[in-house]
Amino acid sequence: MTFPYPVHYVPGAQALEKRAQLQQENGGFAVILGDDESLERIQENFEFHNKKSPQELIAQALEIDALEWFASQQADMDADAEEWLDVGAASISAPHGAEPPEWPASPEEAHGEIRSHRSILTGRFLDTAALACIPAQENWQIPCYLKLGGWNACPLPAEMAAICKFWQERHGAQIVCATADVLEMQVARPPQTKEEALELAQQQYLFCNDIVDQGVGDVESLAKTLLYSPVWYFWWD
Repeated sequence: MTFPYPVHYVPGAQALEKRAQLQQENGGFAVILGDDESLERIQENFEFHNKKSPQELIAQALEIDALEWFASQQADMDADAEEWLDVGAASISAPHGAEPPEWPASPEEAHGEIRSHRSILTGRFLDTAALACIPAQENWQIPCYLKLGGWNACPLPAEMAAICKFWQERHGAQIVCATADVLEMQVARPPQTKEEALELAQQQYLFCNDIVDQGVGDVESLAKTLLYSPVWYFWWD
């Protein structure tokens, strides 16, 4: 089957500007999908989950309580940790040689920028970035329309939508980029205290453990990157 939504191609350097233009002209929500390879993988995943319509997935998402979902994930993680301890596994620590980040002292010191229109290896803008206009009524519904998720440890599309809904309501988080393995969100109301950042970091770890286990190394380091930050980044191996 063909991809069900109009796709637009622009140089990576123009992707954010094009996204804003498409949203203004078309309504709904424009999303950066990465390069051609990423778009192809998104379409493959779309076809894998195609037994359910976006509306059916949205209905499923509305039945999911985000806090209960986090608690269930935490219980599963705690059970897995006990098994690892039984066999003498070492706890996860910061990557070798990496300096732990510092808490930003003010919003001006917070870091974060959208990256999915750039090469993950070089940081250079993609030669070509794909964007799609998603006919969703709410931004959090995008995973249901794109059928995002369900690979490796990535939540299923309805689960991903339910968590995005929770963060949209609490933090004003909006999906901007959804590539084959990355989700990026712009955040209107990021955490303003260390306590809020730590709570959010634990939620994000339960949602996407790779950003800690293969990234910053521990939940506190993740929290330091979230305090005041206007951008959230998720990546699943």
